[in-house]
Amino acid sequence: MKIQHIPKTFELARILWNTKEIHKAYDNKGMGYSLAFCSNTTNTIELAKYVDDINYDKSGNEFITDILVPPNRKNKVFYHELVHAILFTMEHDLNNDESFVQCFGNLLYEYMETRK
Repeated sequence: MKIQHIPKTFELARILWNTKEIHKAYDNKGMGYSLAFCSNTTNTIELAKYVDDINYDKSGNEFITDILVPPNRKNKVFYHELVHAILFTMEHDLNNDESFVQCFGNLLYEYMETRK
């Protein structure tokens, strides 16, 4: 599959949005780390460069290392967050429906990957 370029900025309804790559994205709902976060207050999509990889040493002690998010996964996550940004801009209730956002984001990603 193609590796799509994730834009640094884009506009929705003449409002400038920024995309930032950060070490790890934090979900502001207090649920811990996630792959990305879309903020309608700062008009920013944050994409994680790394995710946690949980490992165990010979004694069974847990330790965490960082692993890179694969580019195709990062692209899928970007389209998911882009759908959130669009729905925020529209002030639409579907923004809170994660199954809708996930499905729409996956279809948008598929379209971008298969277009000729």
